[in-house]
Amino acid sequence: IVNADINASAAIAGSKISPTFTSSLQVTSGNITASDGGVLINGAGGAILYLNDSDDNPDYQLRNIAGAFSIHDGTNSATRLAIDSSGNVGIGTTSQDDIFHISTAQNAAKGLRITNTNNSQASAIARVFISGGDNAKAALRLETNGQFHDIFERNTGELTIEDNGTERLRIDSSGNVGINDTSPRAELSVAAASGNAPHIDIGQAGSNNFKLGYHSGNCFLGASAGAGQFIFKNNVNSDDHPQASGTERMRVDSNGLLLVGLSSTL
Repeated sequence: IVNADINASAAIAGSKISPTFTSSLQVTSGNITASDGGVLINGAGGAILYLNDSDDNPDYQLRNIAGAFSIHDGTNSATRLAIDSSGNVGIGTTSQDDIFHISTAQNAAKGLRITNTNNSQASAIARVFISGGDNAKAALRLETNGQFHDIFERNTGELTIEDNGTERLRIDSSGNVGINDTSPRAELSVAAASGNAPHIDIGQAGSNNFKLGYHSGNCFLGASAGAGQFIFKNNVNSDDHPQASGTERMRVDSNGLLLVGLSSTL
């Protein structure tokens, strides 16, 4: 059949008919149905299926060009989803360099969102599940401007955070936490980021601090405030800051005097 007009009342007898249309085929109502088969679209430069809306605007197109499948927004001249010949999927990009690649150029906080709208069950969890296999690692990378942090779940049951490839924090399978220590031997282990003199600051940001440090086999306690004192208490309520409750037993005042059972000199 060449350039034929087949209307709704037409009938074609026979069981082996392969019509060829050298111009367009237009269906003004109803559907094109293929039973036990499919609709084949061939094109020398690629195959395109146009999906027109009511104003005859080709809003979307399904494309298979050069071995790559895509969903193209014809109205905005943009490819919304692409699958390359390796099976990599891209949203917002046609140059996906991973199995699943999302890209946007918007000046806004845009990305991937997972929502569970079930508000009645405690087991309703919105979750991202990343599995690296029994002998590999599951990882999440946060990167900008060439700088990155990696969060790893290792096959030893340990969680680590790395800064540009250098490990900074580890939680081992016993729950011990190591900061710059890859083998923490206590609930909290702090090692120096560089050199051999680690220390911990406790206080308000940008203000005076209490300092706990170690160097060459010696332990150091210090206060950055010139009038700082060291106060020792017991019987502090488990939910309180030690300043708020407890019984003072000893203090070292800002003059270096040791007071036992006293809070000030006589």
